[in-house]
Parts: sequence; structure tokens; C-alpha cells
Amino acid sequence: MNLEQAILTEIRELPLYQQQEVLDFTQFLKYKQSLSSSVQRSPLFGSDKGKIHISDNFDEPLEDFQDYM
Repeated sequence: MNLEQAILTEIRELPLYQQQEVLDFTQFLKYKQSLSSSVQRSPLFGSDKGKIHISDNFDEPLEDFQDYM
């Protein structure tokens, strides 16, 4: 039995008032998902830690600009 079948079986065994609660909850989840996909969140501080690397010679002068120094 797959997940969808298991969920439907469980819901069918509930009394009607609880089936209504399940429906209400699923509609709430869909609404909540639509809100979160439309609102852009600011990135969390430190979320890119370990993804950026600066070479050891970052502050050294570039050879291409030797004529200007």
C-alpha cells in the first residue's frame, strides 16, 4: 500500500466531523504554502559559511597593474 492509499484509508475510518478537520487542515497547509512561496525571506546570517573561499594572496597587488604602481 502506498502512502496516498494509507492516508485515504485512515481518513475514511474517521467520523465525518474529523474528516472535516482533516480537510480544513489540508486547506490551511496549502494556504500557508502559497504565502511562503510569494514572500521572499532574507537570508540567515552565516548561511553561506564554508561556501566562500578567499585565496591567501587576495590582498597582494595584481601583476596586470604593475605599470600603474
